[in-house]
Amino acid sequence: MAFTSLGALVATCAALPVAGIKKQVAYRPRLISAADLPLLYARLPSSNRELSTLTYGQGLRHAIIELVILVEMLMLDTQQANDGLTVVLLDNLAMALEANAELLGLDNYALVTEADTLGDGTRPVQSIIATLEVSG
Repeated sequence: MAFTSLGALVATCAALPVAGIKKQVAYRPRLISAADLPLLYARLPSSNRELSTLTYGQGLRHAIIELVILVEMLMLDTQQANDGLTVVLLDNLAMALEANAELLGLDNYALVTEADTLGDGTRPVQSIIATLEVSG
């Protein structure tokens, strides 16, 4: 089964069962508590569809959506533990994506880690960004 609408894709991604996640929300939260980390949310998707100009037929609809996991606040004395948790969550996310590939209409995915900031930009947090390419 492939995605039917961008709204349904966001909802499905936000509800993806990823072991180790404490809180999941559909869109970027306005406020985040350190107690809610690791937290998963979906960024706004993009979409495209090719049209055949000779017949005006439609190809598959394609979309790209990013899932973000905010892992832990970056602190100098806890980085080894943060990195260890990040690797576990990378594995858990990959397993969840592969187990739900048909539901998502998943064609491809890429996982990267990066440092992000919360709030006013003064609180760094370790993040996982999953870029999903889907079709339907």
